[in-house]
Amino acid sequence: MKPIKNNQDISIGDNVYLALAALLVGVMVGVIDTVFGQGLLFLSAVRDAHLIYLLPCLAFAGLVIVFLYEQYGQIAKQ
Repeated sequence: MKPIKNNQDISIGDNVYLALAALLVGVMVGVIDTVFGQGLLFLSAVRDAHLIYLLPCLAFAGLVIVFLYEQYGQIAKQ
């Protein structure tokens, strides 16, 4: 595809090419969004089903996050 200098340089073929590229990008983003959303729904279901087992681990998980931030997050503090 050649560079476009003004609106009169845009051909129908260029418009079709850009429309197909936009359609492809839209489909890819939709698939990624669907997979991500299904993953979140699955994790929420696991959390709801096993809440009694996961609740005591929250304090330990918080300590691990703080430890990792203190050890490896020096750049983020600046």
